[in-house]
Amino acid sequence: MRKAGMVLAILCCAGCGDSSSSSMSCTSCGSGRTCDVYSGRCVADVVPAHCSNGEKDAAESGVDCGGLCPEACANNVACLEDADCRSLYCADGVCHNRRCSSDSECDKGKCDGGFCATCLDGKANGDETALDCGGAFCGGCGVGLGCRDASDCASGLVCQSGVCAAGSGDVECVRDADCEGTCRDGRCVEDSGCQGDEDCAPGLECRDGACMEASGEGCSDGRQNGDETDVDCGGSCRGCAEGKSCQDNGDCGSFYCEGGTCAVNPCEPATAGALLLNELMSRPDVSKELYHVNGMQQKYLEIYNTTDRAIDLASLSLVIDDKPVALSGCIEARTYLVIHPSDVEMSAPTLGGEIMASEQLALAIPDSGAFTAELSRDTVRIHGVYVPDMSGKPGVSAALPPVLADRTQDEAGRDVLIPHDEIKTDDSGVHDFSPSVPNYTTQPQG
Repeated sequence: MRKAGMVLAILCCAGCGDSSSSSMSCTSCGSGRTCDVYSGRCVADVVPAHCSNGEKDAAESGVDCGGLCPEACANNVACLEDADCRSLYCADGVCHNRRCSSDSECDKGKCDGGFCATCLDGKANGDETALDCGGAFCGGCGVGLGCRDASDCASGLVCQSGVCAAGSGDVECVRDADCEGTCRDGRCVEDSGCQGDEDCAPGLECRDGACMEASGEGCSDGRQNGDETDVDCGGSCRGCAEGKSCQDNGDCGSFYCEGGTCAVNPCEPATAGALLLNELMSRPDVSKELYHVNGMQQKYLEIYNTTDRAIDLASLSLVIDDKPVALSGCIEARTYLVIHPSDVEMSAPTLGGEIMASEQLALAIPDSGAFTAELSRDTVRIHGVYVPDMSGKPGVSAALPPVLADRTQDEAGRDVLIPHDEIKTDDSGVHDFSPSVPNYTTQPQG
């Protein structure tokens, strides 16, 4: 965790390091400021109030992280500079581990899959013995986490059978790994272990005669158990590496499961602004046809890929008024994706777009009143929109104004969609988001 106000000051003290370097230092910072050991910058001691409001503010690169906030952002979260990231590496506006081709290029001496391992990357890599702890570079691991010897464990703990533990004797405990013997009623005792889950503390289960973390929590025990699809990954644990077993995309770090094995995702992860929620219909007139989609009017949501590369959808979260809508596959470059109810036959020939059926969409989009839609990846908002109440306007969709200067945002920074019959056309009468379709203003659907 960074110290308070890690990047609060752009003006550095004399001797502060360049944020593009992985080895940084600073000297005297003056009253009310501290030299941050991670970034080498002089930062203010006071934490800004906006850094804990659960929203992405202008002075942050991610939600309550980066920018002026004390917390650095995790990997795959938006950034403006290296100091916004826990990994201290910002590339293409997103936090990543620093790229490398050999161990000699990394501070921890380990180039892992083309990226330098760090003590804050959410992975057990480098010479770490558990997730971001142990080894020669990271802090000591807590009770129940992996170790090679006592130096891998936090102060006062010992390494027993490859796990950091509190030791033996009359010691408080919550699991057998805290003791040389067995944990009974919160104290270490010397007996034969457990026979059933009832012998273990709450949240633990009896496996192979010992109390261990229950399924979904034992993600570092060196075994495939619980709902894991491979050893310590998949299911409710972290995503598996390429080549590991999987059941669906969510089991893979790449969000791509092919034939039961995690593989390289052919599509790239979305960054902020890469996809736009550019059109949505909440009050269809089912007696009328859509102009740019073959089929009768239905609730639908249209997503546009603004980039020149295919974007992965499986790793994204789409939430409409607090109701999730599952996504899958990829969306091709400069392509529209129309998501419609599963029981409706539709196609999108005039858009040159793609179609995705969703059982959840009709339930997620309300029949009346204003609402919001958010497309995000981890904690990064890819695009968010506010949809006004279109009561009394059946058959009129709401869309993102094609002219950037005409767009407005709500207090949370979401773009405000407007009813299609209020959208201004450009001089050619064409809607920018549907370049091959006239912008109908009396019966707008395109």
